[in-house]
Amino acid sequence: MPQEMLCSRCGKPQPPANNFCANCGSRFPQISGEPSAGAAEPQVRDDVSAAIPDNIIAALAYFTIIPAVLLLLFGPYKRDRFVRFHSFNCLFLHVAVLAAGLALWALAVLVGPSVRVLFLLVAGIFVLAGFTLWLLLVVKAYQHEVFKLPVIGDMAEKLAGA
Repeated sequence: MPQEMLCSRCGKPQPPANNFCANCGSRFPQISGEPSAGAAEPQVRDDVSAAIPDNIIAALAYFTIIPAVLLLLFGPYKRDRFVRFHSFNCLFLHVAVLAAGLALWALAVLVGPSVRVLFLLVAGIFVLAGFTLWLLLVVKAYQHEVFKLPVIGDMAEKLAGA
């Protein structure tokens, strides 16, 4: 009969089937099977995905959309829920920022020249806010945390769990 595990980061009890803590999102090590009679603890899986920690890979997913797409399509990380979440989060964030930027640009074209200065100021604030959000997501991925943005995070979580 499997026992409940305690998260090493937050200390909350977790069901044995979970790969991630439901409270803080930290990842549990993948176990290769049941322990043998002589072993005190199960052995942690040793494969290619253990070469680079998944928190570093998830943080790298935010550097343009190219790594995010490649991580979703190829390699051992395409089955890793944590990396998939951050890859989808990156893709959806890029789409949202592109859509908002195009809307700002269209509004700036429609208004007169005297109001365009105001739109340049708003665009500058928008770029600064986007950079700050991007940096926050990179840091959260590196800290092995799942940081869900209001709409985008739910969609990324749904697709990552599939």
